[in-house]
Amino acid sequence: MRVLKIFFTATFFIFILFFLGGFISREILLSTGLRQLKSDVRYLSKLQTPHDLVKDCLEYGGAFTDDGILVRNQLRFISDREYVLESVCQVSEDLRNVIKRKTLPALVRRGKGQSGFIQGQYLHGLELSIFGRTGIVYEDESVIVSSSKVDADLSVVLNEGPATVCGGYGYTCCESTYQSGQDFQQTDALDCPRSCYSSCSEKPVVLTFNSEPAVSSESRVVFLKSGDFMEFIYTVSDVKGDVFAQETIFGESEMELRWDDKLIRILNKYAEKNSEEDQVNKVTINFGDGKIEDLLDLNGRVQHTYTCTGGSRCIYNVILQAETKQGVKSSLEGLSRIQVQVSP
Repeated sequence: MRVLKIFFTATFFIFILFFLGGFISREILLSTGLRQLKSDVRYLSKLQTPHDLVKDCLEYGGAFTDDGILVRNQLRFISDREYVLESVCQVSEDLRNVIKRKTLPALVRRGKGQSGFIQGQYLHGLELSIFGRTGIVYEDESVIVSSSKVDADLSVVLNEGPATVCGGYGYTCCESTYQSGQDFQQTDALDCPRSCYSSCSEKPVVLTFNSEPAVSSESRVVFLKSGDFMEFIYTVSDVKGDVFAQETIFGESEMELRWDDKLIRILNKYAEKNSEEDQVNKVTINFGDGKIEDLLDLNGRVQHTYTCTGGSRCIYNVILQAETKQGVKSSLEGLSRIQVQVSP
């Protein structure tokens, strides 16, 4: 009994020390991040505009604003933690001069959907967070202020930063063939404005879709006579897969992420994963002649007879599509289509 009492007492104190250590570390890291951002934003106000950039901007068609601004200075995030200090031409995002590249302290992130800070933009701020604790840096009447979020001016705007790449907003470029964008779409993303979303859901994929008589591999066209039947052969992938596989969580360009960035991605992936909801719910084939059939399996064969009663050739576009329980549908590109041309 005495040994057990000592064991549980020691365990309790270790837990308390671990909790206090984590709490103190969180406050230190957040405070360090806020001081770093505050220092960098102040640096922007002292930053001299490069002469070559001014010249290029004028040649491109730029003009000084009423405030005498031709080139603006800004802090722009390019990933969850990495950001640059730069000067940018007001009329073209392509004309920019990067002055410094910086990284936030480990485990500290800027607020999702926020892209950065534009120097001189009144009551415009940036939020930092670490495990539920938040802080903010903003400009108030030309004074750079750092504070806990609850003490900040409620009129501070947190989502009107400079345009940046999708990862700079904390969002993801979804691959249209294999993924479906979820929640908010960021159309200002510089790299993938049409596919930049808060998150991506995996799509089912049509792996094979052929026929007998055989479909042309290039044109995806089959020729029949009226009254003939054809058999469609298909295979559709499910979307369960290994959610923690490196290639599932990280794209090729992200495989070299820092350890803490990978940890955050894995935790987020785990929180979002629901394998039962992600499974394929149904597979349908639209024969193109007004008839649609629900298929029972992810692979199989189905027969259909085509007729053409007109004086000219009839053309039917056959579409195979799978849908998950969440309503995510497979892409209609590539192998999912076959054209059937039927002669009278």
